[in-house]
Amino acid sequence: MSNLEINRKICGLLNLEQKTIGVLSGPNTSAVLTELGWKNWAGNIADAWELFEEMPIQSKIVKTEGENCWTCWVGENGSGFASRTAPIAICMAWIKWKDGK
Repeated sequence: MSNLEINRKICGLLNLEQKTIGVLSGPNTSAVLTELGWKNWAGNIADAWELFEEMPIQSKIVKTEGENCWTCWVGENGSGFASRTAPIAICMAWIKWKDGK
């Protein structure tokens, strides 16, 4: 799933207007989206963290030692999602959690 698809899925689950989040690319993408008041959950840890804080208290995000991999688990015995970036791991775990509610 691309960052654009992830952001659109989150918009849908939050019942937000789907803006063209993720269309911009480059080193300043997150800064531009923030200036516009848009969220870039898949590309910005601060935005993704807002989703993480919605998940059950026992949720956790960890970086695997020696690997370029982050895993986010939902709840104490919940399922996890691994990705090369923490924001994507959080987003995908959050999507899985929201879809399962």
